[in-house]
Amino acid sequence: MARAEAPTIPRSREDAERSQRGQVARVTVEDCLKRVNNHFALVILAAERARQLAAGAARLVECHNKSAVTALREISDGRVFFNENIDETVRTFIAEAKQIDGETRSAAKRKRHGAG
Repeated sequence: MARAEAPTIPRSREDAERSQRGQVARVTVEDCLKRVNNHFALVILAAERARQLAAGAARLVECHNKSAVTALREISDGRVFFNENIDETVRTFIAEAKQIDGETRSAAKRKRHGAG
């Protein structure tokens, strides 16, 4: 049975040029999961770091990619990581999301019934 290739982040123009010269610099989900062993936690960490980069934070790796890819490169390189316990961070994130969802549903219900 053939083994499927690991999912990769879309290549930048810089990566495409390196590839043509024989220097491939691609980041895969598996590279990141070596550092953060929970898919959901990886998404939380990468999203937060991408927002920081988009807001002007200094890049910790040398590249010219968009914020999301740069965040994944930083994670796979071990330069960005959770300071907290990952399991607790994921549980907190889920609890906060549920609370926000519940508040949104309550507000929508009040609006529908004219109690807004």
